[in-house]
Amino acid sequence: MVDILKNQVSERHAMYKDEEGITVSGIVLSGSREHNAGLVAMAKDANGVIVDADCYYNLLKEDSVNPFYLKLNDPARILKVDTYIVDEMTLKSELKLEGSGSYISKGKLQINGIVANGTTLEQETGLISMGYDENNRLVDISSTKSVKMKPLSVHKLLNNLDETGKVKKVNTIIYGVPCKTAVLGQAVNKNNSIVSYKACLQNGAGDQDFTVHVMVYNSKGQLQTVKPQTVSVKKYGAVTFTTNFSARNVSKVLVKFFDASQNQIKNPTGTDLVYSVR
Repeated sequence: MVDILKNQVSERHAMYKDEEGITVSGIVLSGSREHNAGLVAMAKDANGVIVDADCYYNLLKEDSVNPFYLKLNDPARILKVDTYIVDEMTLKSELKLEGSGSYISKGKLQINGIVANGTTLEQETGLISMGYDENNRLVDISSTKSVKMKPLSVHKLLNNLDETGKVKKVNTIIYGVPCKTAVLGQAVNKNNSIVSYKACLQNGAGDQDFTVHVMVYNSKGQLQTVKPQTVSVKKYGAVTFTTNFSARNVSKVLVKFFDASQNQIKNPTGTDLVYSVR
């Protein structure tokens, strides 16, 4: 008779808290086979919102004892920590965001996301994070560079947002899964006389070059400048497009996106107008 328990991954861990964060340390026991496995830790606040996330995932030798050390930030907000084992034998056969958290670090909003590739193929993926203010208005957006994930693997990916004083809620998704070409979101912020514009462009099937037209109109309503820019995006990839312009003597700014066939991609707001003086 086969002892099933000997084939199972198990773990033992302890946690301690200091001013810098919560440390989760322990061991993962591989069982009687060599395979990829590890542990995920999710720190949550009083409302059950994930504050931070970390993971350990590695190739475990047969009958081995594997130490791990995880660090969870922003301890003042953390009420509890959930942990669970991840094992290549139990991963769902998909590319999936297990969870993500956000906290302020060095003047930026740091986002940590745990991504699992449960497929038998190498996958390219990354994070797209969108920050919303108290009125649920999108005020910041950012995408990471793509990373290659091996089959049946788990990784922590990092992203950040700049508008720490305005962002009250963060929504993070992954790219790299089949999708349609779209502008996922756009954020406009004014600091003194400088206006910053960000948009996340997600590509569907097939690598292609996109063209972005930034059209600036002066105070008399006359088209002042058109700045066409080329943005290259891989299949199922994403890129954050950013531009800054002076608000002096400007009445409005329009931004238009075109795919490789010069078909316009609609902005999520339904209008090309991204800034205007009322």
